[in-house]
Parts: sequence; C-alpha cells; structure tokens
Amino acid sequence: MASAKGVLRNVQAQEEASPHSPREGGVLRNDELARQLEQLKDIDALQALAHSMAAGGKEGSSVLTAAQLGEVISALQAQVQAEVATHHDELLQQLSSLKDTEGVLSVVRAGVDSLLASVQRVRAEIADPYRAIQVKTRQLAALYDTMELLRAVIKYLKLVRKLREHLSSGVEKAELSKAGQVWQEVETVRREAQLGGVHLVDGQQQWVAEAGQAIRREAMKSLEAGMEAMNQAEVGSVLQVFFNMGELRPTVDQLVAKHKGQAMRAVATGLDMKAISASMGASGGGGGLGGSVGGPGGAMRSGTPPMGGAPRAREALWQRLTGCLDELARVMVLTWHLQRVMAKKRDPISHVVFLDHVLQSGDVLPTERVWEALVRAFASQLRATFTASSFVKETFVSAYPRLLASIEGFLDRLQADTDVRALGGGGGVGLGGVGGSGMGGGGGVGGSWANGGTPPVISAEHRAQLMAAVEPFQVAYLTLSLSRMTDPINAMMPAAGGGRGGVPGPEAGLRLITRMEEEVEAVKGNGRLLRLVLASAGKALQLLAERCEYQVATGPESRQVLAPCSPSQQRNIALCVLLGAVHTRCMHLLARLPEEADAVMEAGVGSVHGVAMDAVAPLFKAMRDRIEACLLQIHQQDFASDDPNAPPSSTTPPPPGAASRNRQNSSSGGSRATQKQQQQQHESAGDNCSPYMENTLRAITHFHTEFLSKLLPPDSSSSSAMALSTPASSIFAASLSGAAASGPLSPSTALPPASVSEPVAQSLAKRLASRTLLFFVRHASLVRPLSEAGRLRLARDMGELEFAVGQHLFPNHALGPSYRALRAFRPLLFLDLDKIPTSSLLQDLPPSVVLHHLFSRGPPELLSPYARIQQPPARYSLWLDQHSEQQAWQGIKASLDDYVGSVKARGGKEFHPVYPVMLQLGQTLLGGANEGK
Repeated sequence: MASAKGVLRNVQAQEEASPHSPREGGVLRNDELARQLEQLKDIDALQALAHSMAAGGKEGSSVLTAAQLGEVISALQAQVQAEVATHHDELLQQLSSLKDTEGVLSVVRAGVDSLLASVQRVRAEIADPYRAIQVKTRQLAALYDTMELLRAVIKYLKLVRKLREHLSSGVEKAELSKAGQVWQEVETVRREAQLGGVHLVDGQQQWVAEAGQAIRREAMKSLEAGMEAMNQAEVGSVLQVFFNMGELRPTVDQLVAKHKGQAMRAVATGLDMKAISASMGASGGGGGLGGSVGGPGGAMRSGTPPMGGAPRAREALWQRLTGCLDELARVMVLTWHLQRVMAKKRDPISHVVFLDHVLQSGDVLPTERVWEALVRAFASQLRATFTASSFVKETFVSAYPRLLASIEGFLDRLQADTDVRALGGGGGVGLGGVGGSGMGGGGGVGGSWANGGTPPVISAEHRAQLMAAVEPFQVAYLTLSLSRMTDPINAMMPAAGGGRGGVPGPEAGLRLITRMEEEVEAVKGNGRLLRLVLASAGKALQLLAERCEYQVATGPESRQVLAPCSPSQQRNIALCVLLGAVHTRCMHLLARLPEEADAVMEAGVGSVHGVAMDAVAPLFKAMRDRIEACLLQIHQQDFASDDPNAPPSSTTPPPPGAASRNRQNSSSGGSRATQKQQQQQHESAGDNCSPYMENTLRAITHFHTEFLSKLLPPDSSSSSAMALSTPASSIFAASLSGAAASGPLSPSTALPPASVSEPVAQSLAKRLASRTLLFFVRHASLVRPLSEAGRLRLARDMGELEFAVGQHLFPNHALGPSYRALRAFRPLLFLDLDKIPTSSLLQDLPPSVVLHHLFSRGPPELLSPYARIQQPPARYSLWLDQHSEQQAWQGIKASLDDYVGSVKARGGKEFHPVYPVMLQLGQTLLGGANEGK
C-alpha cells in the first residue's frame, strides 16, 4: 500500500512540477500516457498481490494491508475516471482522426487494386508481340554470326590460297617473307574468328600447320647461313620473316639458347681429360689418359697420362683448349652479329628496332646472356679441373703465361671482331627487306640502339669476369714463380742459419738475377702478368735484403779506417758487393722493361740498395771524417812564409818521397800511359807537398788499398774502369741540389742521398770524392795570410789531391761541379785583384769561396768571419754546411762592416783595394738574392 501511494505521489509530483510537460495544446502526450498506464499495471499487480495474501488466510496486518490496497485502487480508478472525463473531447477528437485514416487507407487500397488490374490487361496485350520480337532478334543475331563466320571463312580460304601461291612460287627471301606474313594473317583469322570445327577450315588446317613449319625451317636455315656468312642483309630479311610471323622473340630466344648450349658443350669437351684420353687411345692404339687399368702400379688417377705420354697429352690439351676458344669466339660473334642486325632493323609501322621488340623490361642483351653462360661454364670447368686433374693443373700452372696469352688472344679477337658501330659508315650491306623496313630515323624505344650502335661484346667488366675464372691457376703460378726466385736465396742464405753464415759471392746474386730474368722473360708479352711477376721479384729482393741485413756487422770495429780491413768489415764489404751486383743487374733488367716496371720493383730494389748502403756507409762516413780531419791541418801550416818549402808549424813531415811512392804503389794497376802523364804533370809542380796533404794522401791510399779495392769489381779498380762502370746518368748527375752543369757548386750545401739507380760502391766513392774536393777548396779559401810562396805550395797541394782523388777514389772528370771548382780555384790564387770581378772562373766557384779567399789579400784588421766571432775554422765549416750562401754572405758583410768601422774609428779615409772588390762581388753575386728574400 505504501508502495502504491509512493507511485501516486511521484505521479502527482511530476504533474505539479511540470504542469505543461505532459500536455501540448491541451492534449496528453502519448509517451506520458504510456508511462502512467505502466504504473497502473503495477498497481494491478499490487492488487493481485494483496488478493493472494488475503487468500493465504493471514489475520491482522495482512487483512489491514489488503484493505489499504483496495482503497488505493479505488482512488486510482477515481483518478483515472477524472482524467478521462477531463480530456474527453481530446480523446474523441483523436478517435475521429483514426477513423479518417482508415477511410483514406481504404481508398488507397482500391486504387492499388485498380492499378493491378490495368497492369494485367497491358501484360496480356503486349506479351505476344514481345515474344515475336524476341524470336526475330535471335534469328537476326544468328544470321549476323553466320555472315561473319562466312566472311571469316572466305577470308581464311583466300589467305590460304594466297599462301599456297607464295609457297608454290619458290622460297626466295622476298616470297618467304610474304608467305610468313600471310601465314600469320591466316592464323590470326582462325584464332580471332574461332573457326575451329568448321569443316572447310579444319580441312585446311593441317596444310597450314605444315606450311608454317616449312616457312620456319627454310627461314631458320637461311638465318643460320646468313649468320655464318656474317651477311647482314640476309639475316635482316630472315628476321623480317619471323617478325611477320609474330615469332621474333621465341626465335631469338631459341637461337640464344642454342648458342649457350654450344658454348657450354665446347667448354666441357675442350677441357675433358677423358675425351683426350680416348682420342689418344684411339690414335695410338694403347692405353689412354687415366684408364681404369694402368701399368704394373695398378689403376692410375683420372687425367694422369701414362709414363712417356705426358708430352703428347699436354699438346693434345693445348690443342683442345685452342679449339674450345675458337668455338667460343665463333658463338659470341654469331650472337653479336644477330644482336647488331636486330639493333638496325626496324618495324615498318612503329619504326621501333627489332631489338626493342625482343627485349622486355629488365631483360639483358643476347650477348650478355650467352657471355654469362660461357663464363659460368668456363669457370666451373676450370675449378673442377683444378681440383680433379693434377695433370691439367700442372700443365696450366707451369705454362700459365701460355694459358693467359690464349685467353687474352681470345678476348682481343672478340674485341677486334665486334668493335664495329651499328651506324659506321661504309662497308655495310643495307637491310631494306620486305615490308619497307629500313634504317631510317624513327622514334620509339629503338632510337637508342640505332643512334648509338651495338657495343662490342667485350668490355673491361667482361675481361675481369673471364680472368677471375683462371685466377686459381694464376695464384698457383705466382706462388711457383716466387718459390723459384727465392730458392737461390734460401740456398745461399738459409733462414735456419741464424743470419751469421758465410757470405756468398757475387756469382750467387747473379744466379738469382738470372732466375728473375727468366721469370720476367716468360711473361714479358703480357703487361698485367708482368706486373705481378715483377711484384714477386720485388718480394724476393726484399727477402734477400732482409737476410743480408741480419748479417751486417755493427759496432766500432766496422767503422775503423786506420788499421787493415777487419773480418767484420770484410763481411760488410762482401754483403755490399753481393747486393751491389744484384742491384746493378736489376737496373739493367729494368732498363729493358716499360717505365711502370720501376714503380712495381721500387720497394725491392730500394731495399737491396738501402741494405748495401747501410753495410758500408759507416765505413765511408768514418773515412770522410778522417780526410776532413787531415785537411783541417791546413790551418796549422805556414803559408805566409816566402820559402816554398817552409816546415809546418805544429806537425812533422813524413819521410821525403813518401807521397810519390804511395802514389806509384797505389796506381800500379791503372793505365801506364795515363799514370806516366799524370806523374810528369805533378813532378813539374814539385816533388814535395805539405805535411797535411801527405797525411791526406796516405789516408786515401790506405782506404783504397784496404777497403775500396775490395768493394769495386776487379775490372773497376782503376779510375777509367770505374768511370765506365758508372752509368752516365749518375756520372753527370748534379752532386748538389739545384746545381746546374755550368753553375757554381756551393760547399755549404749538403750532398744529397745516393740515387737508387746508381751503383752502390761507385755512388759512395763519388760522394766521398766530391766532398773531399769541396772541403779542400773551402778551407784553402780560408787560409790567411797567404804569400806568393804559400800560393805555390797550395797549388802544389791541389795537384797532389787531384791526382790522389782521381786515382784512388773516383775519376775526376766524372765528379762534375766539385772538380770544376777545384780546377777554377787554382788559377784564382794567382789572378790579379782587379781582374777577379770579370773573370770567368767565378762561374765554377761558389761566391763564398771567392769572398773567403779575398780575405787573404786584405789587411790584418779585415778579420775573417770565423775570426770575428772567435770560432775555429772547423766550427765555421760546420756552420757553412748547415746554412746557405746568402747567410754566409751576411757573415762576410758583417766582417766588412766591422772593418769599415775600425778604419773610421782611427780616422782613416781610405780603404784597402780589396774592400770595394769584395763588396761589389758580394752585392753582385749574392746581394740581389738576399734582398729578394
């Protein structure tokens, strides 16, 4: 009861809260009415519940509850009645509208029935005409199809008759091309019109198929003949036949597949040792190569010739390889010829070349397809032969230059045969075939082929591909070649010997170079293989240098030059002689090879030259220091005395005639006439020389006797022989950087390192001789005071030194600028002061030497540069070695400025005559260059 009241209260509250919401224009909304009816259903349910509870027989509260529910229900009913009464008019109005709707629906239903009846009447009236039209239409369609079929049959029969006429007239190229075109039209008509099942057509079809086979057969025969004859016109005409038949691409694919098969078969048979064995067995009547049953030793390995049959088998293998390469060249040229014709021939309608009709997107050229198959088969067969047949491997490895020459000859032949442009002028046969196809300019895809021509078969990439196929044989050959070149090294200097065994003589080095020359001569005709073999030769030279370097003796004993030659020095000299002989022969070998060979062997030759230099360079350096120490004693001599034979100030002269005896003893192996002439020249200058020069000559003679004579070959101990054994390039090379043949030589410039192209001993001797002459000229120019007798003594010393250097170190005429400086300094000593600035002797003398000598003609207060800075001449000489002529002039100019200052300080107004001459020469020879800097 409470729930029912709650529901009523909710309804009333909603009506009071929204008095206008349930009505619109005095009419109760349908949704609100439906909600209230649902609430009434709930009230009915509550009433049913109350009745069920009362029926349960409960007393007290249950009876009371039922009574309350009844009251609620009564109230609700009253309320409903009141609502109905209140809205009675609206409800009646809505009821009338429903009745009107039912009337309208009745009218519509009647109209629909009438319409259906009309439709039925119309259907009954037009059904018969429609059926008649449908029948007539089918008849017309059948008639049209029959007419088209008859037309196609008639056309087919006409074309067949035309085809018979073409075939009956012969198999000339023009008629064959027309027959092919007619055959393609016949097949097109039959296929498009679907003439299968027509009695007339089926009766002709077998003949048409046979005619097509006959056309293909004749065309293929003509195509093969034209390709063999390299006849572009014939090949173009036959390609036109296949193009007219619509079978150009399948035909080209068939030819390419055929050429690929021929190439693969040629490779397989050319390197098949079993086939060689069979051919030899058939020709010789005996067991072949690798037969299943051998001699007394049992079965032989496959591909191994029997005893005594190796030469024949080897020659048969080379003949088969030559035939294989000839066949491969023929196949590639045929394919390229076909491709070239397709690149020229055009479709008469679209003007697109045949090659573009054949190639689809992503396809490669026919030559590329055949070449790829060729290289793959060749590489595979060679790999299999390399591992399976020891005889073939040995044959191709030992004669790899011949194998490489055969392959490169094959490539070069292909390059020469196919290096023809498609539009090259002259010599070509026109391709104007049936159908008007020609070579006129046209658009389309084919323009690229026609304008650019057909590229050659062989390119750099193709060469690399084929060379990669023989790379295993190349590696094996280079390994064998390197082994043959290093065998003499291992024999004369085994690695297990610890590097301290006996030093072999030059003959062992010459055997090594002879072996290298044989290896180089074998591959001289192939530039690529020559570079590889030269690289292996360079490795062998580096190995020789490394083994020799282990045996080079070091320590103080190897640098002494006062005592006789020690065993360690003899070892170093023997190593230098060995490496020098190898180096000389290497330079002779490189002189006969192309220039790029120098770069390939530069490391090996340089290592040999470097180790040879390192073995004796300390000896020559010690000798240079010894000679310079002796020459520095020139400053301890008294050249100011008027007595030409004045004794030295602090040294003891050697016994009289010692210098002459030493010269005669040391020069006994030279030319007698030359020695006699030179001795007469020196005797005319005087028999005695200064003590410092005697020491110098004694040191030079001892060095030549004990050391240099062992370094030079027996026929090179004399100066003339040494000059002949020295290359002209090293004789006339400038000893100082930047010194021209006629220009002055600067003693302040260090001698450059020996060139790798110069012989080792001669190079070191030449450098020592040049340094000796330059050092003497420098310190002779620093001597002061210098009297007339002192000049004579100095000139005599020059003659002695010139003779000793030429006889015991190096030929004077081959020393170049250093020798010219010595010869120019001698007359400069006696030249008048006023003639010096215009003398031609200045061209061969460094400016610093001339200026240093002029100090000796000046007053005592004109101090020499080394005296001004209070340094000994030896220290000043070291400074000159490290500085340029311009810097030397700056020191000389400072001495001149000090002299001017001293003259002005004592009130003098006149300068010594030597001052303006020195100032003029310095500014003329070195002042401009110094100001430029």
